Amino acid sequence: GAEPVRPETIDAFVETFGPCGFRREAFYPAFGMAESTLLVSGGHRDDPPVERAFSACALARAEVVPVEPDATDAKRMIGCGQPIPRGEIVIVDPSSRRPLPPGRVGEIWVRSPSVGIGYYNRPEETRRVFGARLAGGSRRRYLRTGDLGFIHDGELFVAGRLKELIILGGRNYYPQDIEHAVQRAHPALKGDAGAAFSIEADGQEQLVVVQEIVRPKKWNLEEVLRAVRIELA
Repeated sequence: GAEPVRPETIDAFVETFGPCGFRREAFYPAFGMAESTLLVSGGHRDDPPVERAFSACALARAEVVPVEPDATDAKRMIGCGQPIPRGEIVIVDPSSRRPLPPGRVGEIWVRSPSVGIGYYNRPEETRRVFGARLAGGSRRRYLRTGDLGFIHDGELFVAGRLKELIILGGRNYYPQDIEHAVQRAHPALKGDAGAAFSIEADGQEQLVVVQEIVRPKKWNLEEVLRAVRIELA
């Protein structure tokens, strides 16, 4: 519940432990954070994880377009359920503070009895995070989660962190997607041992990827780099 849930993680776990009796329905994808005394949204106990496929190209434009799982640009995503009782989730444009219509990616704002009153001895950050209000004079206060996502068929899907978002050529990219793409590009690249981020160079945002290589002396590094560039392109 603390990070975007990868379908590949669920698949690999079920493949490994299914023969021992593990059921896919035992997974409980959720969305939660300490500021909301943990749970923000979740599903029903006996239901399997909700998986849907969306256009990766559309998501880069902050648009939500469902596609078939075998589509060329399909991105598989796991749903994180519905708001807890008496809870409310709003998808908001973080710049204008206006609610977004269905089919758009935005910042996840939360309102529920579980939301805390603030950070200890940090009044300015408390006002900014716990006291957010929608544009237009709304008196309701929301918790700004700093996470990006959308609601589809009543299900919350988490895309990534707002502060980690990488914007290249006017399109949005999430570092975990880039890291995953790099690590599957070549057998020399170690899984879960890389980081993608952006820097500003010559007035433009540019992508940087740092990635660990397994036994680097064994591989032709130019060949590995070429494979990474092809995969990212």
